[in-house]
Amino acid sequence: MKVLDSFAEREARGLIGVTVVDQQGEKVGSLSGIWIDPSTHRVEYMGLKSNWFFRSTHLVPSRNVEVERGGGIVRVQFPAEFLKEAPRYNPKAELSEM
Repeated sequence: MKVLDSFAEREARGLIGVTVVDQQGEKVGSLSGIWIDPSTHRVEYMGLKSNWFFRSTHLVPSRNVEVERGGGIVRVQFPAEFLKEAPRYNPKAELSEM
């Protein structure tokens, strides 16, 4: 497995649409977007398009995300209940410091 924050932008964009599972291996949604740190050009956050009722995009730090060899599954190191409470974000918006 490879941690998502070690991916360069182009490599990470190839994962958009891949299935995301929680730490128990249960499907929780799909990878719907990435946010890149402009100073390192590495993935800082991923968007989790959830399977839950409102199908929101939740923001997840990429250092807590592993990609299985071949890129077929993305594993988030949190339980589904925790992910449901993660901040929701517009995947087309830019993140900025406040």
